[in-house]
Amino acid sequence: MFKDNLKGYYEHFVKNPKSLIAKILGVYTIQFDVEANPQIVILMENIAKLDKKCIFNTYDIKGSTHARKVIKEKDRIQLISSFSVGKTLKDEDFKAKEKAMVVSTSVKKALLE
Repeated sequence: MFKDNLKGYYEHFVKNPKSLIAKILGVYTIQFDVEANPQIVILMENIAKLDKKCIFNTYDIKGSTHARKVIKEKDRIQLISSFSVGKTLKDEDFKAKEKAMVVSTSVKKALLE
């Protein structure tokens, strides 16, 4: 599916060099063991360009609710009251913890361009 859209994806970045969409730098298939299933890994650009010490939570947001939860219901109180450093959380976790995203005026302007 990605290959089918690759030309348009590339053209988007040519036309929009300041795009806030994370660039895909590579797609790899890794197999750790002969008997293990291969894993597909997508290497993406970090658009925030922040020092890792400044990032408390990382989210993989897809805009879906189907299977988009990392933190189990029994751990929701911990999620809301503490940081989940080291875990990549998903859409439902974001909704439970963050409620909203605060962005600076300059980022908001860039998103709306």
